[in-house]
Amino acid sequence: WPGTAQAETVTNGYGETQFICYVPDGAVGVILSNGNGAQTEDITDFSYDGYWMDGTKNDLGHYKVTGYYEDEPITDETQPITYTPSNESFKLTDNFGWGSAYVYAWDADGNAIGGEWPGTAQAETVTNGYGETQFICYVPEGAVGVILSNGNGAQTEDITDFSYDGYWMDGTTNDLGHYKVTGYYEDEPITDETQPITYTPSNESFKLTDNFGWGSAYVYAWDADGNAIGGEWPGTAQAETVTNGYGETQFICYVPEGAVGVILNNGNGAQTEDITDFSYDGYWMDGTKNDLGHYKVTGYYEDEPITDETQPITYTPSNESFKLTDNFGWGAAYVYAWDADGNAIGGEWPGTAQAETVTNGYGETQFICYVPEGAVGVILSNGNGAQTEDITDFSYDGYWMDGTKNDLGHFKVTGYYEDAPIEPVTDDTEPTDPPVPAGSFLLTDNFGWGSAYVYAWDADGNAIGGEWPGTAQAETTTNEYGETQFICHVPEGAVGVILSNGNGAQTEDITDFTHAGYWMDGSKNDLGHFLVTAWD
Repeated sequence: WPGTAQAETVTNGYGETQFICYVPDGAVGVILSNGNGAQTEDITDFSYDGYWMDGTKNDLGHYKVTGYYEDEPITDETQPITYTPSNESFKLTDNFGWGSAYVYAWDADGNAIGGEWPGTAQAETVTNGYGETQFICYVPEGAVGVILSNGNGAQTEDITDFSYDGYWMDGTTNDLGHYKVTGYYEDEPITDETQPITYTPSNESFKLTDNFGWGSAYVYAWDADGNAIGGEWPGTAQAETVTNGYGETQFICYVPEGAVGVILNNGNGAQTEDITDFSYDGYWMDGTKNDLGHYKVTGYYEDEPITDETQPITYTPSNESFKLTDNFGWGAAYVYAWDADGNAIGGEWPGTAQAETVTNGYGETQFICYVPEGAVGVILSNGNGAQTEDITDFSYDGYWMDGTKNDLGHFKVTGYYEDAPIEPVTDDTEPTDPPVPAGSFLLTDNFGWGSAYVYAWDADGNAIGGEWPGTAQAETTTNEYGETQFICHVPEGAVGVILSNGNGAQTEDITDFTHAGYWMDGSKNDLGHFLVTAWD
């Protein structure tokens, strides 16, 4: 369990994704699942062209399915006509970053139409004049009311008037915590009653440098009377971005008309202090926070020389840099630096995100890490808990991590020179590059690991290629079923390996390297490790 991932999809006439599900030879029954808890009832009749779920479940909580033939007219028995969207539709402006929209509908008798909660996913979108996504929401035939939701906890109040061209949410909620909506007509002038003029951004704007990897930015604004403009918290999502000279994303943040102050936030807990001066070209955060835990910001003018008062010169990277090999799949790298007096340079923890990368000869990502001017030491981290030991020698071309850690639990690093010969492996040294493979085999990623590591050991039980989880494997192929297969290299001298995703899932020990590949059927041994089956 959960069986084999199905990779092929098509889209039906309603914009819904359909998985092409293959039945293995000899099977008398199948269960379909999403691999994450949701599953169908048993399916033993493979004569249908397809199955769909109306949202009802059996006593075990498994989705019931209805089979259909593609050349058979749709009937109430094969597929309810309610799944055929009527011409009745309206738009929902996604100004709170839902990312998805579902329509849950009911008829005059209170019966669900189009499936149980959260209803039917809406696939069609357009973009309005402010760069916001709008979902085209279809009202099923016979429905007298609908609720729109993101399928993950957020929902609107009941909507029973389908005459509007669209709805938007101002952020206020009713007593049940459901978003209130306001309807509008696209050919009607915007008024305070249909859509506050404050949603029309003024020409007043500034940039926010995303040097802490927020990934999204919202503007929460208020007027002279303290009233919210542009919706309740977190405000209005900002869709326009540019990239500065250091490869950092900058959000163009619009100040609503009539606003006297704004707070910038990521919509997920992080926010700036109040900003009331809109004369600057942009703001950046150095990582320090006020007593409320809100990020302090510093304004700057783009045509003004950088000074200690407007932006520390330390944000201008020096020519001093080195590479960090991302052999543990960090996916991001930050440089936290300090000067001779122990003061942070380039912002408080985790420091400055490093945007430039290259790929080494083994397909591994290497971050180019810049050392700020005046720094005497740096720590590299992924910004999410993993970090290196202190690095005070910047003369090396690069560093790599073998997986061992110091007493503080910080990754130890080994420096190397790119033009230096690779030292032989001894108890005192470790190759500056991953071990030369002695052989290889394929691992079918039918459980969606997304990454694979090889941890290997020699005849004496010593780790080869670094401590757990070993060496990341970068090469992949795709089999005839559309599944990813990792090419797993066995280091020279290894007598056994364990394959893992580097995040808790692993195979049993593999000591036979003569087979073309291995796959996992989902069964595990007493240690909870995936059993593998060889194939040639």
